[in-house]
Amino acid sequence: RKGWHVEANFMGISSLQLRDAQFDATSREGEVTVQFVGELTSVVRDSAGDVVEGNANEVRRQQDVWTFARTMGSEDPNWILVATSE
Repeated sequence: RKGWHVEANFMGISSLQLRDAQFDATSREGEVTVQFVGELTSVVRDSAGDVVEGNANEVRRQQDVWTFARTMGSEDPNWILVATSE
């Protein structure tokens, strides 16, 4: 409504860690939980292009934890994202 927009730039992943891995022999479902720490910049600009929030030159770290699952032995090799948290 105000004409503001967000500029976000993903710089890369600074660390990645396996937090958990589980396998259910009955369902043959495997799950892995991975912690990602990414680096990014973000800034909010008004309709004139002036910065309202953030700093385009400040690299921030963002931590996310993602859980992926798949049925082991299935023909589909893809893992599906089933949960996220910080």
